[in-house]
Amino acid sequence: MIRRVPPRVSVLAVLVAVLMLGAGPAAAHADLVSADPSANSRIDAAPDVVRLTFSEPIEPAHSDIRLRNLAGEEIAAGGQPAQDDPFTLELSLAGDLPDDVYTVAWRVVSAADGHESAGRYTFGIGMTAGSAARVIIDESVPPLNVIGRWLDMAGAALTLGVAAFATLVWRPGLTQGLPVRNDRLRRAAVAGWAFAGAGLLVGLSANAAVMTGSSFPANLWDGSASGLLGSSAYGTVWLGRAGLWVILGAMLAIRRGKPLHWGMLSLIGLGLAVLPSLVSHARALGSADAVLNDMLHRTGAALWVGGLAAWIVVLLPAPDAPSAKSLSKAVSRFSNIARLLVMLLAVGGLFAALQQINDGGLLTATVYGRAAVVKGILFTGMFALAGFNVLVVEPRLKRGIESWPPMLRMTVGGELILAAALFVVSAVMASGLPAVDVSQLRAQADASNTTADGAPYFGMGIAGDVMVHLEVLPGRVGANEIVVSPFVLSDSNRALTDATRVQIRAASPDGSGRELTFDAQPSGDGAYVVAEAQLDQAGTWRMQVVIEQAGADDAVTEFEVTIPLPSS
Repeated sequence: MIRRVPPRVSVLAVLVAVLMLGAGPAAAHADLVSADPSANSRIDAAPDVVRLTFSEPIEPAHSDIRLRNLAGEEIAAGGQPAQDDPFTLELSLAGDLPDDVYTVAWRVVSAADGHESAGRYTFGIGMTAGSAARVIIDESVPPLNVIGRWLDMAGAALTLGVAAFATLVWRPGLTQGLPVRNDRLRRAAVAGWAFAGAGLLVGLSANAAVMTGSSFPANLWDGSASGLLGSSAYGTVWLGRAGLWVILGAMLAIRRGKPLHWGMLSLIGLGLAVLPSLVSHARALGSADAVLNDMLHRTGAALWVGGLAAWIVVLLPAPDAPSAKSLSKAVSRFSNIARLLVMLLAVGGLFAALQQINDGGLLTATVYGRAAVVKGILFTGMFALAGFNVLVVEPRLKRGIESWPPMLRMTVGGELILAAALFVVSAVMASGLPAVDVSQLRAQADASNTTADGAPYFGMGIAGDVMVHLEVLPGRVGANEIVVSPFVLSDSNRALTDATRVQIRAASPDGSGRELTFDAQPSGDGAYVVAEAQLDQAGTWRMQVVIEQAGADDAVTEFEVTIPLPSS
């Protein structure tokens, strides 16, 4: 005779089995490891191929290399993965290139975490390279990515967390005086299904925007988003999550008006929670332990936060409100589970932080680090409220004080609000550049600036009430970075951050009257930057900086910038 396995045992078995699964190793964030020809090199013969090797496997369908000459003309573009080497991208060159200075610009998408990285450097054929290698450090966090990841986390919590709560906390109390709340819990699961579906759509569009340069929401129907499904690791994982979402929707529809199979719902919710770990910062670290920790962390967060949401659902006012004593037993069961979850989240969070933040100074010097600090504060607030429930609310419920169930609803609501904010911060961290990668890129940038062979320019000019600092780096024929830093003299040299336009007009040294125009973009720290200004002649360039402000006259300053002749 086959004995029926109790739902609680089946749910726990499913959780343990899936959480024991690891993931294969990957590499690190997609930083440039080596280049051929190398940065700032001088070679005598034209190469047949530009070969770039990165620190992690790349998505070849969404990565490319572009080669420009000294005049800024595009010589070649594209790129194919090297044979049997997913870490290397190659750009084949047709015909012999003439002696010149060439700029290599690359943009790649990580196959491990789906993030974009880019950079550029120069090399010379028959002459010294025209500029230093430029390392692009982009700590910006795309809002669409944050929204998609928040919806993913909310969807997983309202499926896995609610299902586990129904099985492990609420249903055992039905014989202890708790009222049936199947309809309410089912509606919470339906809300989780809706959140997860919205997260799938927004996440697909956000990744399409990164990989193809398309825009939301047009990329959902113009083919840009669907093109990812068969050409990227993110697309493969997305299809798996979408399959679970369809199964979940079918199950909710079929069981409408009937008791749900909470064990199956837990399994689907677990899949929705852990699959994103396969295209994450943890995956990019190249460690199965990191991926497993990320899966455990996501699962623990979904169980805890989903359980809090379930508490709010079952505690909403109703004629058959549960008694204080029957609630106390459910609170005790949830507290026992929550203790384990808090330990799991605390240890797992510390483990991840030590991997992604390799220097305490990065906690305040990077976007990722500051977000980690905020996340820790929010987690501490949730822990304090949970402690209040265990130490203060639960004993009073055990004594049958009927005025305390509303207090339980209030404190749990406070925890849930903090959890929603914590999900936002977690989404920011998952969408941006980890602190350890920022540190590595900054080190590369410092090294490239130190070894650059050029004549960096710095000048200062004053126009009315505005003082302007101008930097040209590295100050060589070829690609240069131009940095304009304006200050308001009458306001204690306050950085002028609200310019409507900053333009540099550079008259060529040959006296022909040719003028190059560059529009500088705000960098967020009071400076305005032209990332790649092609100065194609040696000699003295007359540069005019025009700063436009709303409601004020233009501030115009002029500089003479000498660019040395490349050595042959």
